[in-house]
Amino acid sequence: MLKDIDFHPVTEIVYHCDFYELSDDKEIVMSIPVHTAGTSCGVMKGGKLAYKQKRLNVKALPANMPSEILIDITNLDINQRCKVQDIPAENFCILNPKSSEVIVVNSTRAVAATEETESAE
Repeated sequence: MLKDIDFHPVTEIVYHCDFYELSDDKEIVMSIPVHTAGTSCGVMKGGKLAYKQKRLNVKALPANMPSEILIDITNLDINQRCKVQDIPAENFCILNPKSSEVIVVNSTRAVAATEETESAE
């Protein structure tokens, strides 16, 4: 598994690569990208989707290491968030704090203005 790669600063030719030596029975720690699935109902109402963490630290055996962490956001409404504790982790462990936010649907000024006009009527 690739650990690090060095490029020439001008030509971008690969100069050096470092690799992990993997063992089937030893867990490794890697930074795994976070991706979303679906469209948030809060975004459909005018909210803005924000990634608080684009990568999560994961500990697992090499055979169980995910290539990405996929989060279903279809039920996230405005001002709702997805935390690390809400992510199902099968056969791997997420090392980030359980209370840290990963994805948030923030309210925009347009949504706030719409809510104020509706409450004034």
